[in-house]
Amino acid sequence: MTHRPRIGVACPAPGERAALAEWLDAGGFEPVGMFNEVSISRELDAEAFEVLIVDEALVASGAVSQAMRARGTRRPLIIISNPPDASPKRKTSLHAMTMTRPVAHEDLLLAVSLALAEGRPARRSPRLQVPLLSSTIDGVASQLVDVSAEGLRLELSEQHRGSVPPFFTVRVPAFNVVIIAKRVWVARAATASSGRVWCGATLASGAEYAGGAWRALLEMAPVAALPTRTARLF
Repeated sequence: MTHRPRIGVACPAPGERAALAEWLDAGGFEPVGMFNEVSISRELDAEAFEVLIVDEALVASGAVSQAMRARGTRRPLIIISNPPDASPKRKTSLHAMTMTRPVAHEDLLLAVSLALAEGRPARRSPRLQVPLLSSTIDGVASQLVDVSAEGLRLELSEQHRGSVPPFFTVRVPAFNVVIIAKRVWVARAATASSGRVWCGATLASGAEYAGGAWRALLEMAPVAALPTRTARLF
């Protein structure tokens, strides 16, 4: 079964909730509908979503912030608000991205992709953004976007989005790297041209045999590749 990131949609208005869910579904995400603070708390307990799109009215009461803090939840928030002249500015103690109505289809999908890319659990080591390096995922052409001591992000064609398995082999010929990676997320690329997706992955358990080559890539890739490739940074 293809993994689709689950996105919470907490909007009291049924029509808006349905429209946002339809856009998310068409964009390759799995929407999880909610309509009040109680349903948000229930889905938090079930760990049912990775990003929460929430109406500003539900954030204003403080119940959503309290529920997320109580559970130690660090899922990113996308708050949908009315235009400034239509409602007073509201504040939340949680880090959030704000979108003003009317929300555009493509803007919503971009915001969700950015939230997924940046909202994952904190890394144990810094992420190193590198110029795009040719690589493959189980033989499918891809490009290495960034790396860390325990993971990586790759870019590949949208047509292969649904075929990225839970575990796959990554090859980076320029550095003689061959590793087994564990898929963590797949989302539309936020800064690439249309038709591209990003895949975030961690080094799979048992991949230590490639440690020497991976460390060499971490140390040398930025310097080695910059003269011949153009960096595309996130």
